[in-house]
Amino acid sequence: MVILRKKKLKLFFKILFFILILIYPSFLFISFEFKPQKEISKNLKSSSSTAAKSIILMIGDGLGFEHLKLARWVEMGKNNPFLVEKLPFHLDVTTYSADNLITDSAAAATAIATGNKTNNGMIAVSPLFKPLETILEISRQYARSTGIITTTSVTHATPAAFITHVKSRSNITEISRQIIENSSINILLGGGKDHFSASQLIQLEANGYNLIENRSELIKANSSNIIGLFAPTQLPYEISRDEEVIPSLSEMTTKALEILSQDPEGFFLMVEGGLIDHGGHANNKTNVALETIEFSKAVNNAISFSKSRNNVLLIVTADHETGGLRILNDTLNNVIPSSNKTPEENRVIRFERINNISVSWTTTYHTNLDVPFFGYRIDFYGLNNLSVIDNTEIFNIMKAFISDGSINDSDFAHIILIGVGITGFSIAGIVILYSIKNKKIQKKK
Repeated sequence: MVILRKKKLKLFFKILFFILILIYPSFLFISFEFKPQKEISKNLKSSSSTAAKSIILMIGDGLGFEHLKLARWVEMGKNNPFLVEKLPFHLDVTTYSADNLITDSAAAATAIATGNKTNNGMIAVSPLFKPLETILEISRQYARSTGIITTTSVTHATPAAFITHVKSRSNITEISRQIIENSSINILLGGGKDHFSASQLIQLEANGYNLIENRSELIKANSSNIIGLFAPTQLPYEISRDEEVIPSLSEMTTKALEILSQDPEGFFLMVEGGLIDHGGHANNKTNVALETIEFSKAVNNAISFSKSRNNVLLIVTADHETGGLRILNDTLNNVIPSSNKTPEENRVIRFERINNISVSWTTTYHTNLDVPFFGYRIDFYGLNNLSVIDNTEIFNIMKAFISDGSINDSDFAHIILIGVGITGFSIAGIVILYSIKNKKIQKKK
């Protein structure tokens, strides 16, 4: 009888040990998987966890460190940084895609928007064509208003990566269809009117959007749902933009912030300086400089907005570098554009300064050079000891900020399913062990 009790006790401890082996990994899984995904975002803290949180993400398409330097030398002088360069956090960002060391805008924007690498040409889908949830879609789940601004077409790769899911960036028809039928974005401003049919534009207005087509209509707009299509395809370069008809990137940014900030729950806004990239492809230093200067003005507006409010995360970065730009030498003087000069005087000064800077290019395509990252309004404790991050980490930072590191409903559902599975395996293991042990006892008898 004593021997039998000892055997049962021994069996009990074996079963208990077996259960612990099964359950322990689940604790690790829950501890690591459902907190902000990496060390960078795990230690993120905002100035207040109770107020509504907003994110402003600004992407200079094709913007490298030398592009920024060129624009700074033209607009500010060699020793005066842009306001963006005074932001508290400066990092380098790697940009490679899932299938290439040199990314395109579709894969790079997907990495920023979803936290996942994909192949060049793919928009917010995995290399196996699985749709990937974007930060804009997550923001909507948290009841935030959302906005996208670009100087390219709204169907272009970068804006599309936040609001659509397609296998190929060249499938403009599908991108425009998804914008019309599937997205519930509040503010969408840029070019690309020719990428929508007349019936689609009618459908937009039927869906409650205020459709606008010029600068004066944008200035007057006060609706919470606006689609602005200011050109047939991309907007004109700054060098040729009609300032009375086509709004600037900084003007579009100001209007979007004015409208989105009325949402007490907060908002997500992505602003793209898309024509920096186009200037780089053409190896045109004038367009690169002027487009980067205008992008910096839009960033200044976002910084001023963020400084006047709590709980606004501002990130300024790029999807990739274009052209392999290098500044070689200069013959610059100390005369720079200023507010006490006329617009035409400033225009002449900019052209003179651009012509007095010599540059070189290594390609008419993208490169694998790291790109800048600037951050404001949030304590990036996890970033303090880093100098380089991957572009997928930008998504992790934004997601951790907007969710405050909390576990959402889908995470809980996932945990429950894991728990059920573990419990099932545990019970099965107990039954098997008990059955084996029982058979051995019966045989001995």
